[in-house]
Amino acid sequence: MTESLDRSFGLTIAFLLPGFVCLCGFSNFSPTLTAWMSSEPSRDPSVGGFLYVVMGSLAAGLTVSAVRWAVIDQIHHATGLSLPDFNFSRLTEHLLAFQLAVEHNYRYFQFYANMAVALVVFSVCHQAALGLWSWPGWLGFLGLETVLIAASRDSLGRFYSRVGLVLGTRDELVE
Repeated sequence: MTESLDRSFGLTIAFLLPGFVCLCGFSNFSPTLTAWMSSEPSRDPSVGGFLYVVMGSLAAGLTVSAVRWAVIDQIHHATGLSLPDFNFSRLTEHLLAFQLAVEHNYRYFQFYANMAVALVVFSVCHQAALGLWSWPGWLGFLGLETVLIAASRDSLGRFYSRVGLVLGTRDELVE
């Protein structure tokens, strides 16, 4: 049961939350999205609206994750965080340790980096619909982006080092 909850939490923070932030940005342009996400006391919440928001958040979150891979992952790798060539032949005997590294490090990397991308989408949508932010708004946005990208780099580095300790690398096989 705990493993299922850990996995659900990891997937929620990695994909659903960043996707929901994107949907919030897109809701500025869609009355349908606005209705699904409505919290007005006069509107009765519906199961359909809830499911549409969850499925839309998941789809947006997975799309954000693809953009994250194409942009942020490549920046991290180009700026010195190298992707180890893990020795996956040892995965079966170390599967639990690998899964723990994924849930305790990689999912947080995905959240931080995916949220950095989602906030860019939200900010573009919000400003396109409601006008440009003031300088304190921009300062807060840039500060949060900086923290999220730094945290994503740290989490990815921790994931690489911990999986490297568990699985080793193919380079170690040659030596």
